[in-house]
Amino acid sequence: MSTPAVRATGGTRASTGRRVALTAAAAVTATGLVLTAAGPAGAGTTRPGAAGQGRQTGATEHRSALSASCTASMQVNAWLTGFNASIQVTAGPTGTSSWTFTVTLPAGTTVGLTQATKADATTGTVHFSNQVYNGTLPAGHAIWVGFTGAGAPPAPGPLVCSAT
Repeated sequence: MSTPAVRATGGTRASTGRRVALTAAAAVTATGLVLTAAGPAGAGTTRPGAAGQGRQTGATEHRSALSASCTASMQVNAWLTGFNASIQVTAGPTGTSSWTFTVTLPAGTTVGLTQATKADATTGTVHFSNQVYNGTLPAGHAIWVGFTGAGAPPAPGPLVCSAT
């Protein structure tokens, strides 16, 4: 499998493998798609480019992703009486020294075992945080953590995440 060509212009870049972290006002070209993080907030437009390529400029969603302290997304595998939740926590552009994400459990559902994370409660709205050994994440790096639960599983998808 070949690595797609990635080019950054108009800013600085840090590249490790296929992931490229950009400062504002930088553009990335990756196999025919151009994303530009410059421009006033809310001025995002999509314009067709040459040969069916898309061009995204000044998009609010890209600006938000560049300034987020961390992101978290959950996948759930359910069985008859419980579930396993796998969560990917990804550091924002400045990295983290600690992180926390929040999961709201359905009524009657409880947290069982945790994997590489700590829970502040076992029911209701539960805040999960890093262990001593996995709070520090370099910019753009991710870690997988998880927990098991009894009862109805929570909805998969993005979670509220904060980092310091």
